[in-house]
Amino acid sequence: MRGFFLESYMNIKDYELEGQSLYADFSKTVASILGVISAQVPRLHVQQIQSRAKKVPSLRLKLEKLGLIDSDCVEMRVKDLAGCRIVCYTDADVTRFTSSGAMQANFEIDWDRTKIHHPVPDGSGTENLFQSINYVLRLTDARMQLPEYSRFAGLHCEVQVQTTLKHAWAEMEHDLIYKRPALQGFGEKLLDGIEARMRSIMRDHLMPASHEFQKVVSDFERMAAGIEIVEAGPMKLLGACSNNNERYDLLERIENHVLPYYEDVTATHRDWRSTLVACIESAWATETNPIATPFGEIAGYSTDAVSEKCLRLLQQIQFIDRPAVEETFDALLRLYLGNSNEKWRQRILRMAHEFAKLDRRVWAAAGPGVQELVVARAECLETGVLTASAPLLATMLSDALGVEVTGTTSSYEAVSIHSHHVQAGPAVTSIRSRALAILKKTYRLADSDLTRKLLIDALFAATKLPYRGVPSDSLVEAVLESAADAIEFLAAHVNAMPLPLLEATEDRVHGVHRQNRFGEVTQADGPIVAKARARVSAAIDQFRQATAGVADFEEYCVLVGFRSNFPPAWDGPNFGPAEETEYRRRAIDGYVADLSEANLPRWVNLLKRLATFETGDMASFQGLRILMEELGNARADLLRRILLGNHPELERFIPTMLHGLAAGPQRGVVYEFIDGSITTSTYLPQVTWYLSVETGGDTNRLKRAFDAALQSDDEQSVANLLVASTSPSNGNSSIVEDVLLPGIEYLSRKDPQWRRIGGWTFHLDPAPFRDLTEEQARRVLNAFVAVSSIDYHLEDLLSAVAVMRSRQVIEYFERRIPYRASVDDGRYEAIPYQFHTLHKELAKHLGLVLEAVRSWSKKWPKEFSYRADRFVALVFPELTDELKEALVAIARNEGEEGVEFLIAILDGYEAHPNTHEVYKEIVANLPEDSLQLGSIETRLDATGVVRGEFGFVAAYQEKKDLMESWLADPRLRVVGFAKRHIRTLEREIAAEQRRAEESHELRKRNFPKESNE
Repeated sequence: MRGFFLESYMNIKDYELEGQSLYADFSKTVASILGVISAQVPRLHVQQIQSRAKKVPSLRLKLEKLGLIDSDCVEMRVKDLAGCRIVCYTDADVTRFTSSGAMQANFEIDWDRTKIHHPVPDGSGTENLFQSINYVLRLTDARMQLPEYSRFAGLHCEVQVQTTLKHAWAEMEHDLIYKRPALQGFGEKLLDGIEARMRSIMRDHLMPASHEFQKVVSDFERMAAGIEIVEAGPMKLLGACSNNNERYDLLERIENHVLPYYEDVTATHRDWRSTLVACIESAWATETNPIATPFGEIAGYSTDAVSEKCLRLLQQIQFIDRPAVEETFDALLRLYLGNSNEKWRQRILRMAHEFAKLDRRVWAAAGPGVQELVVARAECLETGVLTASAPLLATMLSDALGVEVTGTTSSYEAVSIHSHHVQAGPAVTSIRSRALAILKKTYRLADSDLTRKLLIDALFAATKLPYRGVPSDSLVEAVLESAADAIEFLAAHVNAMPLPLLEATEDRVHGVHRQNRFGEVTQADGPIVAKARARVSAAIDQFRQATAGVADFEEYCVLVGFRSNFPPAWDGPNFGPAEETEYRRRAIDGYVADLSEANLPRWVNLLKRLATFETGDMASFQGLRILMEELGNARADLLRRILLGNHPELERFIPTMLHGLAAGPQRGVVYEFIDGSITTSTYLPQVTWYLSVETGGDTNRLKRAFDAALQSDDEQSVANLLVASTSPSNGNSSIVEDVLLPGIEYLSRKDPQWRRIGGWTFHLDPAPFRDLTEEQARRVLNAFVAVSSIDYHLEDLLSAVAVMRSRQVIEYFERRIPYRASVDDGRYEAIPYQFHTLHKELAKHLGLVLEAVRSWSKKWPKEFSYRADRFVALVFPELTDELKEALVAIARNEGEEGVEFLIAILDGYEAHPNTHEVYKEIVANLPEDSLQLGSIETRLDATGVVRGEFGFVAAYQEKKDLMESWLADPRLRVVGFAKRHIRTLEREIAAEQRRAEESHELRKRNFPKESNE
């Protein structure tokens, strides 16, 4: 509440005769209320509450300093005639009390005169170090209605909230410095020294002591929060939980207040582990229950949330001792096999990685002990368990085969990343060979190609040298021996691999070949490294010889593969992409020359086999496409027979075959095939795909194909023909009416997200959309209303329509606003987050845009707040002078009615300087008691993202500096608003400085020096 007015006025004599006793009673009353409300704030430690009425000599001295000794309204000039002080133990208590809302609930606060005293460093070293939160308040109107309080009507009290240490300093500083005697020529330097020493006492002793006390209390409170759980038995409590909400709440408290301070974890880790695993399994069997609140039910904690908490606690006890490591391995295995949900298993694999990796802290304590236990435990698994847990074992053994130990240390201000190589002694060498043996055994038992791929990836983990630094010869030897072992094993199994897996494996082997310098041995290699390199080269030769005998593998690499390593690539590092393309082209030329009537059946069978491999990307069949094109030129008769041979496996390559034939001497076959397909409605998706990329097509053929696609209800073919209809070579008005518009309407009726068909988004050329009639534009835009989000390509189409039909495009967005409220789809975005091209067209129509957006705010005030209010900022990314003047005109002409609209629009420009000019105009045209002024202050305070722990302090200081420019405005309302807001900013600066300092100092004490994390 702003502004307080007394029913009568008094001077200093009146205060001495009657006022002082009245204010003394008032301060005692306020203190009594403060005592009651502070007792109701949880965990608040108050040392004492003081009260007093200002003494007459002190008041006289203050009035003389202010030049107000003859004032007849002393109570309006001096805010602390009645004063109270709440003295708390720590800064956290001060924050707890001031943020509790107790003051606002029980008093009327005069925020204009309320102040937060906290030093904000300015580099001078002489800033005032007095620290206190000073409220100026009066009793509430409701309390004033009671007879015992009525005599205090209009009285104000200053309430200071401080800590014990800062209170003691403030008392001494007040008596020695604040009431500094007037000295001239005597003792001035000594008193300056006293003032400097007082600052030093606060800065160098009391402030650090205050933070140390806060650390003591914080630690004690965390310990106290866990005592109740420890006394009741945390594991017993977990077992008794009946739903996931109870489990999550208890696990949260155990994580924060029990396990970090549990001193007997070594003796109890087995019980903790079994309890946590049982808790996860119980959570799996429990449905999620909603949580009842005074405001209705909210979603309860899920199985995933409870399980995640348990896993984090398991990680805290996984390295206690040797049995803890063994049992953690068993727990991971049990949890992995116990739930086949893929998301859950991926989470277990992430924990397994953290468990088995070469961690710096664990390695320093136990060397490769964890990895040795992982291998030993895996060696004991039965055959069925090996097969079922193959992905889990592959993850852990991959990490056990690592050669770099990594970890971090941290302090309150930095995180350091550390890495070093392992020493390849007997223990490490043994672990590596045993891990490889387990992986090979598991590979032989694997029952799926996916599992085999994971195991191959794990085998190749043994082939990696360190990424950083120069490894020792013993480590290089160990890695090369492991690489040779892995490659020799894989060479014996290439015949059983499907061709895509074999290609990927060969690529990994080629990577080892590169790492091995293509078999080159230099003088820098010692004898043991040279011997190991020779063994790797021999293993690679063995692998290549084995792959050479795999049927159709060479053809697969040329026609299908995109990670193929052709023979010249094994000779040295100079075989790059250009050489690879040339080699592939020459090989295809050889295939074309080899094709004949006699061997055509064999080639067709080969092509059918290659076409069945799913690579996930049609681009991987680039070689096969080249083959089709070459056949179209050189052996069109053979390609024609393949095309007309009715081979279902080759259907997806029909467009490629048509393209090849179209480039050769039998072009007529292409259109015979297409026309026949249109007539019989066969192969429509394939032939329409061809038509979508063909240049100079026949528009009549497009129309016939479109009619056939509609009759077959073939969405994919319709989508292909839409692409064809927007091609520049096919564009004419009849195509727009006969194919483009009805096609768009057909697909939009089938599916609101019609631009995504068969897993891919098709893109239309925007050119035809630039010349649509008004009716055509309406039809097209109607089909776009239900599309959930406007991506780049759709925006291109809207931009094309807007060239001639900007009004219709704006109306399109108007239709999206109410549509959003009609669909239960959280992904629907009526207005996009950003425009990339559309704004350039719409920005030509400022009046039209403002008129439309103003009408939206009136029609749909609720929906308007969901992004629609940013539409102006999307169209005009910069608040130009022209736009500023238009907004200023609204402020002048519409007054309070248009303020909410203007504020919403200005939200899109955050701290742009021109917003202040508009805000000034709004303030100048609003009544002083308008509630809209509070909304404006909130907007002016917005900071966005800041940097650094004192980022908000700097941001608020910049806003204060900018607000001070308002003081030069000739309008009294603007100046008055600015003064009030500057005081608000000063409070925010002090409060944020205080919060940031406390957070920084507590972090320094929690992380006093670099420690392992």
